[in-house]
Amino acid sequence: MYSHPVFDLLRDRPIGRRRIGTLLKRYQNSTQKIPLWCFGDESKRIPKLRFIPILSRHDTSALWQRGDLDGFTVILGLVREAEAIAATDAHIHRVADLYRAFPAVARIPWFRPFTPLLRRCVERIHLRNLISHFWWRIDWNVIDAQIRSRHHETARLRWTRDRRTGRFVEPKNPCSPAIKYPQEVVSNPLESRRWKSALRRRLNTGKTSGKSAQESDFPAS
Repeated sequence: MYSHPVFDLLRDRPIGRRRIGTLLKRYQNSTQKIPLWCFGDESKRIPKLRFIPILSRHDTSALWQRGDLDGFTVILGLVREAEAIAATDAHIHRVADLYRAFPAVARIPWFRPFTPLLRRCVERIHLRNLISHFWWRIDWNVIDAQIRSRHHETARLRWTRDRRTGRFVEPKNPCSPAIKYPQEVVSNPLESRRWKSALRRRLNTGKTSGKSAQESDFPAS
């Protein structure tokens, strides 16, 4: 059991890109064709509407919708890869989906008794990139409720639809931006240098806390 790559990836220590690639090799499509990640259960998932097409190597949204340990492991590997190459934007995006994948893993019977330890490991990994760490507010009450829920569906095609819009109603997202910002300053947090620059200033001056920052912390347009 402990030979599973998730355990190496959860260790709170530096890890190189090559080592990450070795750990995730079991999931990689050797032909380099779509899907780029293969888990061996795709044909079994199709009749149950649980097949999740993964068209991009970095599609962590599709990976968390698998709702299993393997999808969680690949997301974790991609988070550690972003850490290794100092790709903060990628880290911010991927780690949010890691938290969305957390409940499905914690619901696994042999993993459930170790949920507090798994949480600590994930939080420590997140902390290894400070910008990413202070970017998100994680609502653990949402995650805990999804773990305890009698039914927690992650596969998109099995979600209920909104009667008015017809859109899928996805599970509640436990991640929300930790800092409030004026929309005229930042239209897309993941692509804004000014947003990250403001956050870095707060980190450098030691002002960042559990409370949201005020709009005055950001430069005027």
